[in-house]
Amino acid sequence: MPNASTPARLAPGHVITAAEWTAALTDVATFINNNVVSVFNLMTTKGDLLFSGGPDTIGKLAVGTNTHIIYADSTQALGVKYAAATSQMVMTTKGDMQARNSTGMVRIPVGTNGQALTCDSTADSGFSWQTFNSDWPKGAILAWSPTGATTTTIPTGWTVCDGTAGTPNLIGRFVIGTRPSSSGASPSSGGYGAQAVDSNGTGVSAHGQAFSLSGGVTSTQPNNLFPDGNQYGDPGTGSDLMGSNAHTHTVAASSATLDSATVEPADYALIYLMKL
Repeated sequence: MPNASTPARLAPGHVITAAEWTAALTDVATFINNNVVSVFNLMTTKGDLLFSGGPDTIGKLAVGTNTHIIYADSTQALGVKYAAATSQMVMTTKGDMQARNSTGMVRIPVGTNGQALTCDSTADSGFSWQTFNSDWPKGAILAWSPTGATTTTIPTGWTVCDGTAGTPNLIGRFVIGTRPSSSGASPSSGGYGAQAVDSNGTGVSAHGQAFSLSGGVTSTQPNNLFPDGNQYGDPGTGSDLMGSNAHTHTVAASSATLDSATVEPADYALIYLMKL
């Protein structure tokens, strides 16, 4: 828009005539009509907008299509245009977020349930959604409660430790600490002093047992005479064997029964899961 012309300066005490006043007002009206009203008259349709196209230049941006947005475009005469929104321009879904990349604002689409927003230098926005348990190493084992999780569906990436799919069978077992196999000890099942149990997994089974006892002793006794002169033992000098000969007694016990009993403390059963 050009500058308005400056009216001629009148000398002090000059009396303005009607013609002079009319001329001055006409100049003002002409400037407004030519430079202001004409510009506003460019907007002819509901939604039209005015933008500068350069120094002393104003142009109209015609109203766009419903749901379209205005964004900068240096190839356009006015530097802007209407266009359909893209996923990088606006947040379109519940949970979307925005962040800045190297050139401007970008959209971070919402993640899935249970994921965590994590710094990620490889992503355009510098962030990405990651599964919360992604830091668990393969083979890690934890106790899991379906009641607490309110579902019986095993979490993705985990499996039950039931002896399948490369898992140890931990059903009904207590877990004991060990060391890596490289240190001379390897994980085992029942290898740390555990005793065999009956088919029900509790107590001790009925059994029988046989044993023998060795008895009897021998000793020597010198020949002697009784006070009445009678002699016992062989006559003459020497000694006789006394007592019984060495012998063995065998005692057999069979069908001896020991009661079965559960000796574990009160417990609460949970499911062991292993990270795949």
